[in-house]
Amino acid sequence: MNPGADTKYNRRYQETDYVSRYTKLAAPPASYVPPDPPDPEYEDPLVKTKAMWHIDNVYEVGQEVTAIAATWREGNPETQTYRSRWQTRLTSSDNWTNSSWINDPTNQQVNLTFTLTEPGELRFQSQVRDTSWDPVMQVNSFASIQNVGPSDEPLSVVLRTSTSGSALVGSTLTGTLAEYKGGKAPVLEEYQWQKSASGTGNWAGLTNWTSAATQSPATLQYTTGNGEVGMYVRFGAKATDADGTISYGSGNAIGPIESPTTIGAPTITINDVEVVYGEPVHVPVNTPVHAEATITGDASPSYKWEARGDYPMMVGQQAATTTLTFPEEGAPTVTLTITDSTATDSPISYAMSFYVASQLEWEILHPEDNLN
Repeated sequence: MNPGADTKYNRRYQETDYVSRYTKLAAPPASYVPPDPPDPEYEDPLVKTKAMWHIDNVYEVGQEVTAIAATWREGNPETQTYRSRWQTRLTSSDNWTNSSWINDPTNQQVNLTFTLTEPGELRFQSQVRDTSWDPVMQVNSFASIQNVGPSDEPLSVVLRTSTSGSALVGSTLTGTLAEYKGGKAPVLEEYQWQKSASGTGNWAGLTNWTSAATQSPATLQYTTGNGEVGMYVRFGAKATDADGTISYGSGNAIGPIESPTTIGAPTITINDVEVVYGEPVHVPVNTPVHAEATITGDASPSYKWEARGDYPMMVGQQAATTTLTFPEEGAPTVTLTITDSTATDSPISYAMSFYVASQLEWEILHPEDNLN
């Protein structure tokens, strides 16, 4: 073997084959991305403190009871939801009826309250949901089942209904439900819209009696019509317990209902001369002038005469007919505002321009109309 050739071969092998093979095996490609580290592993969620009842609870219809939510440990706190709800049923053979979930993100022993409305069984459920698991892991904690007994308190009204709105035909009245306590369960609460000629008795239904459990914003409203003119309208209510005891919870009434009126176009005269809109009315200083307003509608409005700005006009009385006195020379603007709460076009404002002349100027310019 040629030593020189062998050395040349070895050098070529080392520089070419060996080095290139090593490079292909050891050097990762430029696009290589290392894998993500594995997700951290968590223990299954566990109960830390159990759901429980408050020691002072009284389990009778009409009472408000308090439960204390469970707390939790382990699991992934970043993917956990903490919630609680009430469960009721008439007998132990019935299915539970669930209330809506009450969410609380604090994982604390929060107090939650519930008003007992019927006898039977009551249970309180707390739950943690952890979405780190597939399927989602749910762990529950239940307070012990409690038997709810009937109330010994007689049925009575706590808060009467209220009726609000305008006493005009076509207006929408709004009622609020009554509140009751006691009575032998189940207690049926009902309401209806009613009318009365006196407002103190002999109430007749404008609608049918309806269970308060099915109330909606629409049924709590009533739009008055021509049939209620002269009548009083109210939102009536009553409650009936299992023994047939009835408690009436009706409150105030609106009325008497009136038909809408109108003011119409006003006409104003000053010293028996009709005011032409936009033209100034000439009057002498410090001399009372007779002012009178009439309307074309059927309203019975109130009248208010006033000068704009700081002009010290004097008004005899705020009525359709009055006396106006202008103590300073100048050009005041007087506004008459006509108002009637039953009028569909109320209020109406009518502005008049006056020119107040001195006594001497008035006598020279209007000798025939000298009012002194």
